[in-house]
Amino acid sequence: MTCQCIDCSETPAQTYSEQHRHECEVREIAKHDGEWIKNYLDGIEKQRGVAERIRLRNDVARIWKCKARIG
Repeated sequence: MTCQCIDCSETPAQTYSEQHRHECEVREIAKHDGEWIKNYLDGIEKQRGVAERIRLRNDVARIWKCKARIG
């Protein structure tokens, strides 16, 4: 089977996209408690910058708000 990443394929699989990676990371972060999330985002800020920290924080907050509405 040929690799389906964006570097090897003209028609990459959706799971090889940056968007899919980001969505998976957000879902994983959202599984944890607030203190763990803060520590994780501190590390993200050091490695990837403030903009990525804010992006992740906002997307995790959306998931938490949805969970709160559902109960």
